[in-house]
Order: sequence, then structure tokens, then C-alpha cells
Amino acid sequence: AWEKDPKIAKADLESQRARLRELEAERERAQKPSFAGRWLNAELLELSPDVPDDPALKKQLEAHDIRVNDNNRTSLAGLEPLPADKGTAAYAGSESCASCHKEAYTWWRGTKHGRAYETLERVHKEFNLSCVSCHVTGYNMKGGSTVTHVDGLKDVGCENCHGPGSLHNAAPKQPGLIALAVPESVCGGCHTPEHSDRFVYEAFRQMLIAPGHGRPGDRQ
Repeated sequence: AWEKDPKIAKADLESQRARLRELEAERERAQKPSFAGRWLNAELLELSPDVPDDPALKKQLEAHDIRVNDNNRTSLAGLEPLPADKGTAAYAGSESCASCHKEAYTWWRGTKHGRAYETLERVHKEFNLSCVSCHVTGYNMKGGSTVTHVDGLKDVGCENCHGPGSLHNAAPKQPGLIALAVPESVCGGCHTPEHSDRFVYEAFRQMLIAPGHGRPGDRQ
């Protein structure tokens, strides 16, 4: 349009033509890149926990987490757990263990496992698919929980370690219906290097030996 407008000064036209030639030359160079040398150098610096959060960035991330949480709460509301196969145990929830294992249950409630779901609620991530699986019991298991169906199965409960307990609850004296020993592979599903870089199975296992929960001589 400028080329055809007689009111445009020739000097301005020539300036724009020169700029256009520069842009065309730049585009041509970009289409024929050279991979000699280094194009980018990046370094990841890990900040210590005592470095304060940036308020503006923290606010932006929190708004994102709230948006994801609210979306998943409604869009995944119909995602119900599959029923347990006939004759197999379903997840009954840790509350169902308390009547026979009151001492162990009381101890568990005071551990981080017993408050795991609350830690997600505080940061608006209880419906975040990247987080919830390690903060509820029986996640995506038959007869267990899903991201939006966690009634009675919030927190890292007894059955995450010892297996679904409905059959054990129905026949508590029958052996073999619940797992007593908990192998490292069970813990390793959530205690990964990414999320739990200081996890050492044998050391952490010792912290789970408590009254009514594995300590010799206690009622199990």
C-alpha cells in the first residue's frame, strides 16, 4: 500500500525496503542453519529449602493449581473405581481396621501417611493426577479409589501396604487374607528418587515399627 501511495516520502519507502531486505536475508539464513558449535548452554541450579518463594511466581502457580483442581473435580467426577472381582478382596478403608487394631490405627493417624491427603488439600492438588495416586489408598485398583472417589480411602492407609482387607475383615482369624510383610517394591512405587530422594527402605521401615504395628510382643 505504501508503494502505491503518492503521499509517502521516498526516503521512508527506501528505509522500509532496506528493512525488508534485512528480514528476507535473516529468514533465508534461518532456513539453512549451521549446527557448528553450541547454540545453547543451560545449567540447573538447585535451591536450598531456606530460599524464600518469589511471591508473584507463587501466586501464579497457585492460580494454575486451583484451575487444574477445579477442572478435574468436575470433569472426572464420573470416573468410578472398577468393582473387585468376585471372590477377591476390596479396599475397606483404614477405619475398618481400627476396631481390632486400635493401637496401630492411633499411631498411624499421627504419621505423615495418616495425613497424606490433607497435604494435597492445603495446596489445591487433591484432584491433580500427578499427585493423588500416592496420597490415597487403592488408587486405580479394583475395589479401590479414583481421583474423585476417595470416600474412606483418603491418606496412605493400612491397605496400601498390607493389601485390600474386606475378606480379612470378614474372617480376621483366617490366615493368608492380608499381607504382613511389606517388601521394598511396595514402598518404591511412591518413594521414588524424584519425590523421596532420601528414602532408604531399611531405615524408613524401622520408623514404622510401633506399638501394635510390628514391635515384638505387641498385639498385631
